[in-house]
Amino acid sequence: MNYHPPSQHYPSAPVGPPVKKSKLKGVAVTALVLGLVALCLSPVPFLNNAGFFAGAIGSVFAFVALFGTHKAMALISFVLAVGGITATIAFQAAWAESFEETFGSSSTGAMTTTSQSIPLLSTTVASAPPTTTPLTTTPVVPSLETTPVATSQYPPQVEQARSSAQSYLDFAGFSRAGLIGQLSSQYGAGFPKNIATQAVDSLSVDWNAQAVRSAQSYLDYTSFSCSGLTQQLSSPYGGEFTKSQATYGARQTRACK
Repeated sequence: MNYHPPSQHYPSAPVGPPVKKSKLKGVAVTALVLGLVALCLSPVPFLNNAGFFAGAIGSVFAFVALFGTHKAMALISFVLAVGGITATIAFQAAWAESFEETFGSSSTGAMTTTSQSIPLLSTTVASAPPTTTPLTTTPVVPSLETTPVATSQYPPQVEQARSSAQSYLDFAGFSRAGLIGQLSSQYGAGFPKNIATQAVDSLSVDWNAQAVRSAQSYLDYTSFSCSGLTQQLSSPYGGEFTKSQATYGARQTRACK
């Protein structure tokens, strides 16, 4: 009798559509690297300028990556990038203050020494031996020209916030609301809300031009329709521009041509 073993059937692997790669993963990773570079270079003199640029670019990458699936990584990257920018500004301000105190003290000391040496000249002239002809001595009065020191019309804290706001505007497009939020955020410059508002309102900014810059930044990393770009620019989670500013900014780009 021939023996035939029972046939064994093994379940085959499930067949389905291929898994899509996570959207914007590369952008999120790039933002994370740039944020780390910005934070590490912030305390290094001169090199922290490069770190500032890395943080500015990384914050844009992280913002774009928030629309992908790696939101946690994008948020961490954004915090690192903005932290690197803030730390760089803080370190540079501290060094500038220390430099001014050091060399300002030296200049004051030199002026004091010069002013104390003036009476010695007068004493020498007065103690000269008398002659038959009376000498009429005219006291030498040094002419000290004082240069008026320019004073700012803004309080010191507002002046610091103005400087920080201008730095942000030099590297990216911001709306008024977005710039105030960046200056007053604990992940941004950390100024009080009223100080940030005074600083932004004291600047002369073309917000329509800023809307165009912001719109172009969005299009550099992803695609938008005309209406989608306008909505992104005016969204409270996007550019925070006014409706008219967002419309103007979008219409200047290729998305609305």
